[in-house]
Amino acid sequence: MNQLPDLSLRGPRVRVRNFRVADAQELAACTASAAEHIREWIAWGWNEPQSVAEKRSLIASFERNRQLAGDSFCGIWLREPADRLIGGAGLHPRGGQLPAGHVELGYWLHPDATGRGLASEATALLTRAAFAVFGYDTVELRIRPDNAKSRALAERLGFVWSERIAGAIDTGRPGEPWGAADVFLLERERFHATPGARVAATLESAPVADRAGAFGAIGAAPPSAGGA
Repeated sequence: MNQLPDLSLRGPRVRVRNFRVADAQELAACTASAAEHIREWIAWGWNEPQSVAEKRSLIASFERNRQLAGDSFCGIWLREPADRLIGGAGLHPRGGQLPAGHVELGYWLHPDATGRGLASEATALLTRAAFAVFGYDTVELRIRPDNAKSRALAERLGFVWSERIAGAIDTGRPGEPWGAADVFLLERERFHATPGARVAATLESAPVADRAGAFGAIGAAPPSAGGA
Protein backbone atom coordinates (compact mmCIF):
# COMPACT_ATOMS: atom_id res chain seq x y z
CA MET A 1 0.00 0.00 0.00
CA ASN A 2 1.45 3.34 -1.05
CA GLN A 3 1.93 6.12 1.47
CA LEU A 4 2.15 9.85 0.99
CA PRO A 5 5.24 11.54 2.41
CA ASP A 6 3.00 14.02 4.22
CA LEU A 7 -0.76 13.47 4.11
CA SER A 8 -2.80 16.68 3.88
CA LEU A 9 -6.52 16.76 3.08
CA ARG A 10 -8.77 19.82 2.79
CA GLY A 11 -12.51 19.84 3.25
CA PRO A 12 -15.03 22.69 3.31
CA ARG A 13 -14.27 23.57 6.93
CA VAL A 14 -11.37 21.44 8.17
CA ARG A 15 -7.89 20.41 7.15
CA VAL A 16 -6.58 16.97 8.15
CA ARG A 17 -2.82 16.44 7.94
CA ASN A 18 0.01 14.52 9.57
CA PHE A 19 1.32 16.07 12.76
CA ARG A 20 4.71 17.77 12.51
CA VAL A 21 7.15 18.51 15.32
CA ALA A 22 6.37 22.21 14.89
CA ASP A 23 2.79 21.43 16.05
CA ALA A 24 3.95 20.32 19.52
CA GLN A 25 3.02 23.51 21.39
CA GLU A 26 -0.42 23.73 19.80
CA LEU A 27 -1.07 20.03 20.44
CA ALA A 28 -0.02 20.33 24.09
CA ALA A 29 -2.40 23.25 24.64
CA CYS A 30 -5.29 21.58 22.82
CA THR A 31 -5.09 18.24 24.63
CA ALA A 32 -4.49 19.82 28.04
CA SER A 33 -7.65 21.90 27.81
CA ALA A 34 -9.63 18.91 26.48
CA ALA A 35 -8.17 16.31 28.87
CA GLU A 36 -11.27 15.76 30.99
CA HIS A 37 -13.42 15.24 27.90
CA ILE A 38 -10.88 12.93 26.22
CA ARG A 39 -10.48 10.74 29.34
CA GLU A 40 -14.16 9.85 29.16
CA TRP A 41 -13.60 7.98 25.90
CA ILE A 42 -9.87 7.46 25.16
CA ALA A 43 -7.21 5.87 27.35
CA TRP A 44 -4.39 8.29 26.50
CA GLY A 45 -6.42 11.14 27.97
CA TRP A 46 -5.17 9.95 31.36
CA ASN A 47 -1.65 10.90 30.29
CA GLU A 48 -2.66 14.54 29.96
CA PRO A 49 -1.50 17.19 30.39
CA GLN A 50 1.87 16.73 28.71
CA SER A 51 4.64 19.25 28.22
CA VAL A 52 5.63 20.64 24.84
CA ALA A 53 8.80 18.53 24.99
CA GLU A 54 6.72 15.41 25.59
CA LYS A 55 4.54 16.29 22.61
CA ARG A 56 7.63 16.72 20.42
CA SER A 57 8.71 13.23 21.41
CA LEU A 58 5.21 11.89 20.78
CA ILE A 59 5.03 13.41 17.30
CA ALA A 60 8.46 11.94 16.51
CA SER A 61 7.05 8.53 17.49
CA PHE A 62 4.09 9.13 15.15
CA GLU A 63 6.53 9.56 12.29
CA ARG A 64 8.41 6.37 13.20
CA ASN A 65 5.13 4.45 13.33
CA ARG A 66 4.14 5.84 9.94
CA GLN A 67 7.35 4.64 8.39
CA LEU A 68 7.48 1.25 10.14
CA ALA A 69 3.83 0.23 10.54
CA GLY A 70 1.83 2.38 8.13
CA ASP A 71 0.02 4.31 10.88
CA SER A 72 -1.07 7.81 9.95
CA PHE A 73 -1.50 10.19 12.92
CA CYS A 74 -3.12 13.46 11.88
CA GLY A 75 -4.42 16.65 13.41
CA ILE A 76 -7.74 18.26 12.56
CA TRP A 77 -7.52 22.00 11.97
CA LEU A 78 -10.48 24.36 11.68
CA ARG A 79 -9.67 26.35 8.53
CA GLU A 80 -11.54 29.58 9.30
CA PRO A 81 -10.98 32.22 10.55
CA ALA A 82 -7.42 30.86 10.91
CA ASP A 83 -6.06 27.34 11.07
CA ARG A 84 -6.69 26.19 14.65
CA LEU A 85 -6.09 22.69 16.00
CA ILE A 86 -9.37 21.19 17.22
CA GLY A 87 -8.64 17.47 17.36
CA GLY A 88 -6.90 14.49 15.89
CA ALA A 89 -7.60 11.47 13.70
CA GLY A 90 -5.70 8.58 12.22
CA LEU A 91 -5.61 5.41 10.16
CA HIS A 92 -4.23 2.34 11.93
CA PRO A 93 -3.68 -1.09 10.32
CA ARG A 94 -2.93 -2.56 13.78
CA GLY A 95 -0.01 -4.68 12.66
CA GLY A 96 -2.00 -7.45 11.07
CA GLN A 97 -4.51 -7.76 13.92
CA LEU A 98 -7.28 -6.66 11.56
CA PRO A 99 -8.61 -8.67 8.59
CA ALA A 100 -6.64 -8.26 5.36
CA GLY A 101 -7.45 -4.99 3.62
CA HIS A 102 -8.97 -3.41 6.76
CA VAL A 103 -7.80 -0.28 8.57
CA GLU A 104 -9.14 1.26 11.77
CA LEU A 105 -10.03 4.94 11.74
CA GLY A 106 -9.99 6.78 15.05
CA TYR A 107 -10.62 10.40 15.97
CA TRP A 108 -11.04 12.81 18.86
CA LEU A 109 -12.32 16.37 19.01
CA HIS A 110 -11.94 19.21 21.49
CA PRO A 111 -15.30 19.69 23.29
CA ASP A 112 -15.48 23.31 22.07
CA ALA A 113 -15.65 21.99 18.48
CA THR A 114 -18.26 19.26 18.95
CA GLY A 115 -21.83 19.37 17.69
CA ARG A 116 -21.00 21.09 14.40
CA GLY A 117 -20.37 18.16 12.08
CA LEU A 118 -16.60 18.72 12.05
CA ALA A 119 -15.76 15.18 13.18
CA SER A 120 -18.01 13.83 10.43
CA GLU A 121 -16.21 15.94 7.83
CA ALA A 122 -12.77 14.85 9.05
CA THR A 123 -13.86 11.20 9.10
CA ALA A 124 -15.19 11.48 5.56
CA LEU A 125 -11.88 12.94 4.36
CA LEU A 126 -9.79 10.22 6.00
CA THR A 127 -12.14 7.48 4.77
CA ARG A 128 -11.66 8.71 1.20
CA ALA A 129 -7.89 8.72 1.73
CA ALA A 130 -7.97 5.21 3.18
CA PHE A 131 -9.51 3.92 -0.04
CA ALA A 132 -7.94 6.13 -2.71
CA VAL A 133 -4.51 6.91 -1.28
CA PHE A 134 -3.62 3.91 0.89
CA GLY A 135 -5.55 1.27 -1.04
CA TYR A 136 -7.54 -0.27 1.81
CA ASP A 137 -10.74 -2.18 1.05
CA THR A 138 -12.61 -1.58 4.33
CA VAL A 139 -12.53 1.12 7.01
CA GLU A 140 -13.46 0.18 10.58
CA LEU A 141 -14.74 2.39 13.37
CA ARG A 142 -14.49 0.80 16.83
CA ILE A 143 -16.88 2.55 19.20
CA ARG A 144 -17.78 2.05 22.83
CA PRO A 145 -21.41 0.91 23.09
CA ASP A 146 -22.30 3.88 25.29
CA ASN A 147 -20.82 6.48 22.90
CA ALA A 148 -24.06 7.60 21.28
CA LYS A 149 -22.51 10.52 19.38
CA SER A 150 -19.89 8.37 17.68
CA ARG A 151 -22.48 5.71 16.84
CA ALA A 152 -24.63 8.41 15.24
CA LEU A 153 -21.62 9.68 13.25
CA ALA A 154 -20.90 6.17 11.97
CA GLU A 155 -24.48 5.62 10.85
CA ARG A 156 -24.71 9.08 9.31
CA LEU A 157 -21.67 8.36 7.12
CA GLY A 158 -22.96 4.99 5.97
CA PHE A 159 -20.92 2.70 8.22
CA VAL A 160 -22.80 -0.49 9.10
CA TRP A 161 -22.64 -2.30 12.44
CA SER A 162 -20.80 -5.61 12.15
CA GLU A 163 -20.15 -7.05 15.62
CA ARG A 164 -19.44 -6.35 19.27
CA ILE A 165 -15.99 -7.39 20.52
CA ALA A 166 -15.47 -7.84 24.25
CA GLY A 167 -12.30 -6.43 25.81
CA ALA A 168 -11.32 -4.43 22.74
CA ILE A 169 -11.01 -0.91 24.19
CA ASP A 170 -8.63 0.23 26.92
CA THR A 171 -10.39 2.68 29.24
CA GLY A 172 -7.09 3.84 30.72
CA ARG A 173 -8.51 3.64 34.24
CA PRO A 174 -6.26 1.71 36.65
CA GLY A 175 -7.67 -1.68 37.54
CA GLU A 176 -10.59 -1.39 35.14
CA PRO A 177 -10.97 -4.16 32.54
CA TRP A 178 -10.93 -3.28 28.88
CA GLY A 179 -14.37 -2.47 27.51
CA ALA A 180 -16.36 -3.76 24.56
CA ALA A 181 -16.26 -2.18 21.11
CA ASP A 182 -18.99 -2.05 18.51
CA VAL A 183 -17.39 -2.43 15.08
CA PHE A 184 -18.85 -0.43 12.19
CA LEU A 185 -17.64 -1.09 8.63
CA LEU A 186 -17.61 0.79 5.34
CA GLU A 187 -16.36 -0.97 2.21
CA ARG A 188 -14.74 0.73 -0.76
CA GLU A 189 -17.50 -0.35 -3.18
CA ARG A 190 -20.16 1.35 -1.05
CA PHE A 191 -18.33 4.62 -0.49
CA HIS A 192 -19.74 6.40 -3.58
CA ALA A 193 -23.29 5.94 -2.26
CA THR A 194 -22.62 7.40 1.20
CA PRO A 195 -22.88 11.00 2.43
CA GLY A 196 -19.11 11.05 3.01
CA ALA A 197 -18.49 10.78 -0.73
CA ARG A 198 -20.36 14.07 -1.23
CA VAL A 199 -18.04 16.02 1.10
CA ALA A 200 -15.89 18.31 -1.08
CA ALA A 201 -12.34 17.03 -0.64
CA THR A 202 -8.93 18.08 -1.92
CA LEU A 203 -5.72 16.09 -1.65
CA GLU A 204 -3.20 18.83 -0.89
CA SER A 205 -0.07 16.73 -0.44
CA ALA A 206 2.10 15.65 -3.34
CA PRO A 207 0.41 12.51 -4.70
CA VAL A 208 2.08 9.17 -5.25
CA ALA A 209 1.70 7.90 -8.83
CA ASP A 210 -1.93 8.46 -9.93
CA ARG A 211 -3.40 8.86 -6.45
CA ALA A 212 -4.61 12.42 -7.07
CA GLY A 213 -6.98 11.18 -9.78
CA ALA A 214 -8.08 8.22 -7.69
CA PHE A 215 -8.82 10.55 -4.76
CA GLY A 216 -11.41 12.42 -6.79
CA ALA A 217 -12.79 9.43 -8.66
CA ILE A 218 -13.44 7.25 -5.62
CA GLY A 219 -16.54 9.27 -4.72
CA ALA A 220 -18.13 9.09 -8.16
CA ALA A 221 -20.89 6.60 -8.86
CA PRO A 222 -19.74 3.64 -10.97
CA PRO A 223 -21.07 3.52 -14.55
CA SER A 224 -24.26 1.55 -15.05
CA ALA A 225 -23.96 -1.96 -16.46
CA GLY A 226 -25.75 -0.91 -19.65
CA GLY A 227 -23.58 2.16 -20.25
CA ALA A 228 -24.72 5.74 -20.76
